[in-house]
Amino acid sequence: MNPKAATNNNPIKYKFFRSLGIRNTPSLERPHQNEILSSRRLLVSSNHQEKLKYNQRDDDSHRRRRRILTQGARKQSPKSIAKKGSPKKRISFDNNVTVMPIPQRSEYSNRIASRIWSRRDELIENMERNSIEFASEGWDWRSAMEDENMLVNIQTGELIHPVHFER
Repeated sequence: MNPKAATNNNPIKYKFFRSLGIRNTPSLERPHQNEILSSRRLLVSSNHQEKLKYNQRDDDSHRRRRRILTQGARKQSPKSIAKKGSPKKRISFDNNVTVMPIPQRSEYSNRIASRIWSRRDELIENMERNSIEFASEGWDWRSAMEDENMLVNIQTGELIHPVHFER
């Protein structure tokens, strides 16, 4: 069914298509060329090989600062003395790495962006719900409710904290 025809005849269908992100615009009939290219860019992986960016000086200065901060705070225990004799484990990185570019925020379609990022009102709603749930757990992350102790909405499969049913 053509959404444009439905919007002319039925306001309910118009609201439905709008809620899905479908607008009654000429771009609905035929997407712009740059929108098609942008979508393809997101779908096609443009990985490439690049030399690892590494600055030995930055790494050395970080090590020196870390050593200075930990020297005074660390006391030698028998375990740490015993460890000094054993060889240290090390890791290394390949100098050539695969780079996977991350698309800019503006390159995502409205449909995809709405699934990745939350609107302000959704963030506030989540924050308020999380505060209620966390307060019921005594503001202690160690006593946080695990998923298996949550109630399940049979229709949606959504997990619901029991505090919302206590009154």
